[in-house]
Amino acid sequence: VMVDLETHEMAVAIAGHMSPMVRCPDGRVEEFPEEIIGMPLGVVGGMPFDVHRRTLQPGETVVLYTDGVSEAMNYASDLYTVERLRELVSKSSPDPSVMGKLIRDDVRQHANGRPQNDDITLMVYGRKVP
Repeated sequence: VMVDLETHEMAVAIAGHMSPMVRCPDGRVEEFPEEIIGMPLGVVGGMPFDVHRRTLQPGETVVLYTDGVSEAMNYASDLYTVERLRELVSKSSPDPSVMGKLIRDDVRQHANGRPQNDDITLMVYGRKVP
């Protein structure tokens, strides 16, 4: 992901991970269509990746995450799920630092002490309202 800080345009090439979630000011969560998700990096040499663009509007917050978040498990082997993440993003504060901590804490609470079974990467950023 690259963001042009002057035009607020986000350029995304999804290489095997899930679509970023964009929380709109009204709480709606938008995602890029699944058909734009490309092959994971390094699986096929020289594989081209499409770049998709979206302009971030004032008050929008973006959540980038790996499947270690959505597939975090508790001792009953219940997954955290993309749906749970989407709902949390929708209901959360649009402030990136607040939302990031809330997601991290909710994933930990769900795991309930079960050791992490996959890498977890989470990045949350947004465009301020002028």
